[in-house]
Amino acid sequence: MPKIDDIEKELESLSRSEKAQLLQRIVRDLGDAFPGVESTPGVCGGEPCILRTRIPVWILEQMRRRGISEADILRSYPTLRAEDLAAAWAYVRAYRADIDRQIREIFHSTFPEITRIVDPLHQMQVAMTEAKQNAVLPGEDKREIRSIDILNEFSRLAPENIDVIVTRMVIGEESVLISGDTDTFNAVDDIQNRLDGSDLFGKVTISSTNRERSGNRIQFKMRIEL
Repeated sequence: MPKIDDIEKELESLSRSEKAQLLQRIVRDLGDAFPGVESTPGVCGGEPCILRTRIPVWILEQMRRRGISEADILRSYPTLRAEDLAAAWAYVRAYRADIDRQIREIFHSTFPEITRIVDPLHQMQVAMTEAKQNAVLPGEDKREIRSIDILNEFSRLAPENIDVIVTRMVIGEESVLISGDTDTFNAVDDIQNRLDGSDLFGKVTISSTNRERSGNRIQFKMRIEL
């Protein structure tokens, strides 16, 4: 049996993507410890999600850190049960560093101009407040839409049988540009059709689609009117 020190030396030689694949495999192997959470390659980028759903654990944890009660979280996601949240919190306690990393990566993709990340949740709240103040003129009646609300809505409406990863989100005064990748061109159309039915969004337009150099994924950009 290899010793921990030997394994650590081997890890140093792995690339970032290889380490991510190894982490996903370890999480799957430890799945019995968290029966309500699953990590499936090809689904939400392999991120841990609540069983039977495409709801990443990190989204629920970020909502909790914002002070949203469990009752309100369950109202936002009618398919979730109280035991699902209990499983999510247990997973967060065991893998807090991974959850923090996922939240930081989403923050960086949403606000790439902020290079020093100390407290991503607080910084996101401050950045969104500043964006709202700059975007809304005195006397205007505009809805307050937060980045996490947009991500939640996207996650809720994305077809469950489609593997889609959001890589960047840029919020403007009247629209948001979402960049991501998925497995087929048809999947991009399916996502657009589902988002078009949202009460939160206006018109959804596919700005561009192209195949990655590897040929395995389809990159896309969507413009969503707010």
